[in-house]
Amino acid sequence: FLAVHKIAAENDIQTGSTVHIGLNGKYIGSIHVKRQLRSGIANMLEKLKQSYSLYLLSGDTDRERKEFENFFDVDKLHFSQSPFDKEDFVKNLNATKSRPVFIGDGLNDSSAITASAVGIAVSDEHAQFSPSCDAMISAQNLHFFHDYLTYIHRSKWIVYASFTLAILYNITGLTFAFNGQLTPLLSAILMPLSSVTIIVFSVSATSLIAKFSGLK
Repeated sequence: FLAVHKIAAENDIQTGSTVHIGLNGKYIGSIHVKRQLRSGIANMLEKLKQSYSLYLLSGDTDRERKEFENFFDVDKLHFSQSPFDKEDFVKNLNATKSRPVFIGDGLNDSSAITASAVGIAVSDEHAQFSPSCDAMISAQNLHFFHDYLTYIHRSKWIVYASFTLAILYNITGLTFAFNGQLTPLLSAILMPLSSVTIIVFSVSATSLIAKFSGLK
């Protein structure tokens, strides 16, 4: 239709999609819809790029390549990827002893999500997507992903500290026992006190880390 009516489709080379409208063989005009990143995604990608290697595997054409070059290295942008291409790419990363985290929001990402070390599915209110995955994240909260990673890394220290507290309590109990001072009353106090202390410490530390990670 465009060729017959000698209409140049300049908009087609821009980012987004263009719909040309004709009625009864007469060209009326066009509507250009430009794709935009979700709110907060650009900032999240900038943060992730500082600590991680980022790859983009997209089934779309490379029309948005220039836009994504702001966040990804040129050689790490891959377009026109089939589901099998994505899966093979992830498997190749696994073969290099990497532990790739794959985030996908469509059925064509299912195999790559399964093949990755950690597969995360993005769930939207209007398009529920729930393949076999390790975790799910709401599309509205996707921009918090870097903060979630920071929170997870910091939370490991809570586990180590909790084990340390438990060991200290056991050492204290053994000290009283070896000295013959571990009475039934003292045992009744130490046992629940140990559990309560660790629970209170874990909850408090978790809330504090969430606050400093930008999640509260």
